[in-house]
Amino acid sequence: MARVTLTERVSELEQMMRLVYAHLDTEMSIQSLKKEMKQWREEMEKDRRDINKRWGELAKKMGTLVKDIIAPAFPDVIKERFNTDILRLITYTEARHPQDKHKTREFDPIAVCEVSR
Repeated sequence: MARVTLTERVSELEQMMRLVYAHLDTEMSIQSLKKEMKQWREEMEKDRRDINKRWGELAKKMGTLVKDIIAPAFPDVIKERFNTDILRLITYTEARHPQDKHKTREFDPIAVCEVSR
């Protein structure tokens, strides 16, 4: 059986220690990356919720466009274009189809006027 010298054994131990150190360093890097990825996912989820909330707010604002901007000017437009006054102004209404109750139509605004003959 071949005898291994002390120098060779120390050299092998040093090499193993370098491998163990490299492994630990890699493991710590992986753990750090996992932590960063988790934080990134949480931030993206929060951003997604914020964006969805803003889209909802924007949709709500757009839904009130007729009520807030168009309807107040509608009587003046009717008076100018048709030279008549509005008897009734409906800013929004929804009508169902008479045969198919699942079908609906939205109307906004509607002006009821007196027609001169």
